[in-house]
Amino acid sequence: MKRSYRGLDHTPTRDTIEEDELETLEARADELGVDSIGYTVVDREDILEDDVTDRSVLYQHAIVFSCPMDPEAVGEAPGYDTLETVNETYLDTGVVANKLADFLKERGFGAQADPGLGGKTNFPTLADRAGIGEYGRHGMIMTSENGITQRLGAVYTNIENLPTDSGERDDWVWEFCQQCGKCIRDCPADAIRVEPERTEGDNLSFYDRDACSEYFGANNGCAVCMSACPFNRVGYEALERNISSRSSDARETVSQTPRDDSGDASMRQVADLSSDLRTTTDREEIAAILEDLGRKPDNWAEFGTAFVASDVWGYSEVHIARGDDPEPHAPVVTLVR
Repeated sequence: MKRSYRGLDHTPTRDTIEEDELETLEARADELGVDSIGYTVVDREDILEDDVTDRSVLYQHAIVFSCPMDPEAVGEAPGYDTLETVNETYLDTGVVANKLADFLKERGFGAQADPGLGGKTNFPTLADRAGIGEYGRHGMIMTSENGITQRLGAVYTNIENLPTDSGERDDWVWEFCQQCGKCIRDCPADAIRVEPERTEGDNLSFYDRDACSEYFGANNGCAVCMSACPFNRVGYEALERNISSRSSDARETVSQTPRDDSGDASMRQVADLSSDLRTTTDREEIAAILEDLGRKPDNWAEFGTAFVASDVWGYSEVHIARGDDPEPHAPVVTLVR
């Protein structure tokens, strides 16, 4: 960890970067194994409580990056292979942060490295603001390059003309997560909140840090939420393609969904039927249950029957448990077309 702070006595002589220098910086990051990189401004609220001092974060601008994890090892969580990839990737973020900071200091800029483990700021908030990826309900960032399987790091700098425009957002990611909730159901520590709590500024609290940290430390780095997440099991691009292709089917199916006397979809009926779905992955049995829901599947989406069962149960379990008003659609249409 001490390596992250070497060279803090460096005195910067420049605060504006040339376009070709920025391109060289990004090429260097790519050589170091960085999959995504973005830029943002650090607000005081982004600095973690234990580090809120005048000198904890030296510069207001941030270069945020992600380093990939081994998705197969993550899929085996919790276990030694998962712990190994967690540790290796955290180490990668430290190496990258230091090398990028050195790159900038050699060119006269101020730079402070901050590795993924024990970072001084809320990295997911910075990454979200920098346009690297989108939040999931587990509080981690999903990127188009790696889905959920990465760790974040940062370099704080005095460079004032970094391109901080995050571009277009993938709003479908959060919409998908709202209907999924698998990380909440599978979390062995029951640490992930059904709804995030706002803290300060742009920051949200998605999980109980104490509960998560205790289980994480005692169970090989845990990562069950990462393993369970469809963005690891199916993949970012596959999910995006499926969501795009099914949007018209979802609109068509709304009119076929069971409704109660008020005209709203009967989510209680969905809950009753989904208890059967939870215990079977048999294609014919699920087809019969779906017909009871008013939807006869002519063909199946690529995710398979296990995802259908998980999606229907997850929707009813989370939404009905918290007393939501009935939604005008059955969640199964997100997986069957």
